[in-house]
Amino acid sequence: MRLLITLLLFSLAACSENNTYQLNYKTTSNSPIFLYKLDATKPQKIDSSFNEDGGHYFEIDAINPSLYLIGESPQKSILFIAKNKAQNEFLITDTNSLKTNVKGDSTNIILQNHFNYRRLTFERFQNRNKYPENELNQTLESYQNYLKEFISSNRKSPVILMLLWEIQNPLNFKNELLFIKDVIELQYKNKFYLEEVNKQIQYCKQQEQIIIQQQKRNAQDITEREKLGINIGDIAPDLAYKDPKGKTIKLKDLRGEVVLLDFWASWCRPCRAENPNVVNLYNKYRKKGFTIYSVSLDKSREQWISAIQEDGLSWRSHVSELNGWNSNAGQKYGVSSIPKTFLIDREGKIQGHNLKGESLEKKLIELL
Repeated sequence: MRLLITLLLFSLAACSENNTYQLNYKTTSNSPIFLYKLDATKPQKIDSSFNEDGGHYFEIDAINPSLYLIGESPQKSILFIAKNKAQNEFLITDTNSLKTNVKGDSTNIILQNHFNYRRLTFERFQNRNKYPENELNQTLESYQNYLKEFISSNRKSPVILMLLWEIQNPLNFKNELLFIKDVIELQYKNKFYLEEVNKQIQYCKQQEQIIIQQQKRNAQDITEREKLGINIGDIAPDLAYKDPKGKTIKLKDLRGEVVLLDFWASWCRPCRAENPNVVNLYNKYRKKGFTIYSVSLDKSREQWISAIQEDGLSWRSHVSELNGWNSNAGQKYGVSSIPKTFLIDREGKIQGHNLKGESLEKKLIELL
């Protein structure tokens, strides 16, 4: 008889076990609360609750983990993960910022802790004018490092799916993307999310191939520069060609100054687009010992002179053989495309190839 009673009690307990996800949502707001399912990141309203006391209860049948929103609207709601045989209590402590205390299933505790951390991290961006740009950049970099550690530490949790859209540079998250893919395949079993993570993984593979090809080209360039004697640290081969007035100007006569050797042409659109930056750099540092030796690959003397005047290239060292791509100067420096530049120090040694923008100015300041 005792055995029969025990079996009966066990059977009743098993029958009463709830196989759904249960959610208690408590807020000080007396507004209606809506439940939305995220289908391909678009919220679909599936349930609602109205209680003036702010207490709301929902049951969800989630065979696989699924993403949901709960709140007064999709824009003012909390994102959570529902899975069967789990339950959570969301206590809203601040209805404006949706600060939340979570009890119950660890998945949503981890997720909401992440959201709280992210909110605190990016509060300064709401008033970004109060912070230096380098400090904001450091915050972003630190946050990306945090994401890597978070994904690695929770590699088997459905939580890490939510970080997929926070990754700025997928190439730095190759292993972490594989963790997210595993979670999607084994737990979410969702085609849309799988396609999204596969896009990023494919992007990584493409970028790796680009890097490999660029490394090969760089190695070839170094070999070619070795043959021509124009590697970093080499004395720049001298050039001696005529300016627009027919006067011969030698590169080595500029020793004692930091020189940007610039190969360009009036017909070269990228060259003309870069000229304002070169002009600004010249005007900023010419009194400190910086000058430019411009070699044009033009064929037309008139177009060459016109471009110098139109672009305000006010330095005196402009030379050209007016032979286009058959320029001997270009062949000496292995020029196969323009613009192409070499930064030369006061002693005549090459210290940079094709530097632009911030990199060029930083190196120039170092040499000056």
